[in-house]
Amino acid sequence: AGDNRWRDLWMTRLENQSFLLPLWLSHQHRDGYWKRGSICEDFSAVKAAVLSIGGWHDGYRNTISHLVTNIEAPVKGIVGPWIHKYPHYAGPKPAIGFLQEALRWWDRWLK
Repeated sequence: AGDNRWRDLWMTRLENQSFLLPLWLSHQHRDGYWKRGSICEDFSAVKAAVLSIGGWHDGYRNTISHLVTNIEAPVKGIVGPWIHKYPHYAGPKPAIGFLQEALRWWDRWLK
């Protein structure tokens, strides 16, 4: 039998995750709750290399251009026709070799 410890850890995490909808509904406008975790509040705080990949049919489609424009650290943006999924799975096609692209980026900037 394989080691299923990962499954137990994952299930514990899921069982203890709070239901976020009531919290999010109490912050329907851009306030301190959203600003504290938002990268656009201080792009200069980003010192690590950033690879941002997204799609034209993604609800966050403007994020890539904002990151590429504002981050001073090494940054690369890739945008395609995809929805909010990894681009090697997402539609519509064409897909890209996301795993290969990510590995190349990590090999260069994170090792």
